[in-house]
Amino acid sequence: MAYIWIPILVVIAAFSIRIVQQYETGVVFQLGRYSRTLQAGLNFIIPVLEDARIVDMRTLTNDIPKQQAITKDNVPVSINGVVYFQVVDAQTAVIKVQSYLYAVSQYAQAALRDVVGGMSFDDLLAERQKNRRGNRGHHPETGGELGP
Repeated sequence: MAYIWIPILVVIAAFSIRIVQQYETGVVFQLGRYSRTLQAGLNFIIPVLEDARIVDMRTLTNDIPKQQAITKDNVPVSINGVVYFQVVDAQTAVIKVQSYLYAVSQYAQAALRDVVGGMSFDDLLAERQKNRRGNRGHHPETGGELGP
């Protein structure tokens, strides 16, 4: 009779183990409510009652697809770009934003259109090299540890 419980306990133990990598953080929900944050290493959760969402804390890149924008002097231009970002608080990223990857993408697209919309076509062409290096100053909290 005791042999029946051994496989059941092994399965429960296997579902309760969560290995979080050095570059990740886990957000644990217990019955749908925030419970705790998992750090790198071996972690345990209660199967069925708890769910862990893993968030990558490294610097991530997101492509801004090619789109049309209008300059200040009403000239249509085609623009694209890349945004680099890093999640600083995994709990906020998971709880307060439905999809932080999508939110960053949409914000970057709007910011790019805003920057282009505030420049004339001549200024846009004259400052191409500066614009290629990035737009760290568009939002006060942007511009991290990345080089030019």
